[in-house]
Amino acid sequence: MYEPVNPEPGATLPLPGSADKIRDMDRLRTRQFYIETVQARLFQDQMQFAGAPASVAAAFRATLDIIMERGFAALSMRAIATRAGVSPGTLTYHFSGKADLIAKCLDHFVTEEFGRLLSTAQQVDDPALTLEIGIRTQIEISLHPLARRFDFEYWAHAEQDPTARAHLERMQQQLRQNTAGLIRRIHPTRSQDQALRQAALIQTLIEGLAITLPPDPARATALGLDRFYEDTVQTCLRLASQPPND
Repeated sequence: MYEPVNPEPGATLPLPGSADKIRDMDRLRTRQFYIETVQARLFQDQMQFAGAPASVAAAFRATLDIIMERGFAALSMRAIATRAGVSPGTLTYHFSGKADLIAKCLDHFVTEEFGRLLSTAQQVDDPALTLEIGIRTQIEISLHPLARRFDFEYWAHAEQDPTARAHLERMQQQLRQNTAGLIRRIHPTRSQDQALRQAALIQTLIEGLAITLPPDPARATALGLDRFYEDTVQTCLRLASQPPND
């Protein structure tokens, strides 16, 4: 039976396309940088599923592909096996059933994909810029069309499945912890609880932007919503800089 071995909390993995040290700091403050390094590569077979056997990694990729293309209702062990190019027996060898496969796939997804959030930020020494990188990266992930579809399916599935609901809560907790860590780099005297409360507000703003802003920049401009992106970034940064209300 396959049991994933996840990295320590806060561990990060390289963001595709940004392996080299970033020298152009001005480019870090342009949306195009994040489109190129985050959105354009996020769901293009970039999930590594570190430590998983090749057949398990293929099953995980197939699971995510089916969810994003046809939803959780289309998932079955046979559909996953066919998409992954493995036998149904291979899946039953590694997993006790569909629920077990989905749970372990999402374990990897949460740990690995959200572990990318800070990987670009690690390449700079300025704590304020590090926080901005983390915020912009989260926004671009949330705006990716396939990520939006996945989020919708995930939320709907979690309403019916306690295991999926627990994974959804873990995803949100991981995001808050990552952001709180960035806030405390700027304000070391701030307590973890204070930083987590501010991180929760920042996460709410980002989720609101993802709901409001069309994924097509031209469409956003036509609707007069193109400023929402930058306004949200700056509001999040101001929020992180304010003293917490205890």
